[in-house]
Amino acid sequence: MEYSRRRTDPPRPPLAPDPARRRLSARELEIALLVADGVKDAVIAKRLGLSKATVRTYARRLCLRLGLSDRAGIIAWVATRRPSAAVRDGLRRGGDE
Repeated sequence: MEYSRRRTDPPRPPLAPDPARRRLSARELEIALLVADGVKDAVIAKRLGLSKATVRTYARRLCLRLGLSDRAGIIAWVATRRPSAAVRDGLRRGGDE
């Protein structure tokens, strides 16, 4: 059953942007995405021209800013904000499965 709006219903507010994401710098977001992809610190450091210690510092800062306890939290945080692979693949394939 689909909910239909009535003319007397109050207007819906627009969806708010993710406030946590706004607190991250572009580099922090980049590191979060790489961590979520399972890339090791040494590889992230080499790819971005940073030291491993700097990558670990970024990961710790991400945890502090997002209120997470560890890298698994970063992975989960990114996973909840990315469109799922199944949805992307289903749209591309057109449901031929």
